[in-house]
Amino acid sequence: METAAKQLLPDRVVHNTDGAVALVNDFLSRWSERWLVFDNLDNPEDLSGIVSFFPASHYGSILITSRLAGSNELGQSIELGHMEKEEGLQLLLRS
Repeated sequence: METAAKQLLPDRVVHNTDGAVALVNDFLSRWSERWLVFDNLDNPEDLSGIVSFFPASHYGSILITSRLAGSNELGQSIELGHMEKEEGLQLLLRS
């Protein structure tokens, strides 16, 4: 998250992960163009609080890849089998 904060607001100083999360969340909540966050959710402990990280915006989309069974409760889910890198890229571009 610190990397995202530095790329979005390079002149802001970020001292910790919580500050970076708040900064990126606020930035994306006010963004008026389309955006996409791509994340890999592997840690079961992260599932319960993940929604608090979703920016309040109607312009963006959040794509979460995960092998966790409970992640389908976060929204619309698509169950996929093994996919080669090129196949995954084509699926993403079609969406």
